[in-house]
Amino acid sequence: MQMLMGGTTGTAAPPAACTTQVSPTDMETFDGTWFHVGSATSLQHISTAFVAGKTTTICKICLTLESSTGTSPSYNATVAIYNDTGGEPNEASIVDTSESKNMKGVLTGDNQEICWTDISAAITNTSTYHVVLHTDAYDATNIMRWAKDSKCATESVHRSSDGSDWIEIDTDQCAMVKLYEATP
Repeated sequence: MQMLMGGTTGTAAPPAACTTQVSPTDMETFDGTWFHVGSATSLQHISTAFVAGKTTTICKICLTLESSTGTSPSYNATVAIYNDTGGEPNEASIVDTSESKNMKGVLTGDNQEICWTDISAAITNTSTYHVVLHTDAYDATNIMRWAKDSKCATESVHRSSDGSDWIEIDTDQCAMVKLYEATP
């Protein structure tokens, strides 16, 4: 690829592809049940904990989601990585947040892998973090459901209405997540 740089021609490296999945990779076995997201104000933030398997920068987060009715919910959803404090997501220490994704027309089927690619979250090996899925409104009819995983090592799921006060809702499971880093 040729780029004009300051009046001279130089060769720029192509952008890195965000295609390499990183550890933890144990959050991918669907157990047949779901966490409801965005169905009420108390469920507008749902988090699942994970322990970083290496020091890297996350550039894509994929979640396994579905609509309870087959019709898209009418809100926007955002994904973030929060640092952990005392076993809970720490709103005061957010690593990075994605752009908002309009779920209308996107989430229409069962077991869809929905990815956010506009994130750059630096994580450190063996540290605990939380992937937080946030909706900007709620839809009690067309409920977004986040698939539960049956084999994850870090089992902790929380909910919040405002992203700062968290209530643990599951200590035996986590939600399905895939994390990716850039591949040069």
